[in-house]
Amino acid sequence: EDNIHNDNHPPSIPYYYSFEYFPPKTEPGLDNLLTRIDRMSRRLDPLFVSITWGANGSTLSCTLALAGHAQRYACVDVLLHLSCTGMTREQIAEVLDMARKSGVHNILA
Repeated sequence: EDNIHNDNHPPSIPYYYSFEYFPPKTEPGLDNLLTRIDRMSRRLDPLFVSITWGANGSTLSCTLALAGHAQRYACVDVLLHLSCTGMTREQIAEVLDMARKSGVHNILA
C-alpha cells in the first residue's frame, strides 16, 4: 500500500498546497496560462495561487489580469507577490487599489 503521507504527520491532518504562476511574455502564453489556471484549480483545488510580480512593475497589466481571472473565474484565492523595488509610495498605492478592484486582497510585498 502506498502511503503518500509524511511519517511526521498523521493521515488525519490534511495537506495544503499552492501554485505559483509567473506572467508570460506573450499573448498566446497568457491564453495558455489562463486555461491552465482554470484546469489546475478545478481539478487539484489548491489552497491559493501566487501570482508573481515582475521587477519594477514590468508585468503590471499581465499580473493583475492573471490575479483577477484566478480570483473571479477560477474561484481560487490569490496571493499577489508584489515587488516594491523602484516604486514610489504613490505607485504602490495605485497598484494596491488596482488589486483591490480586481478582487485580490492577499498581498505579499
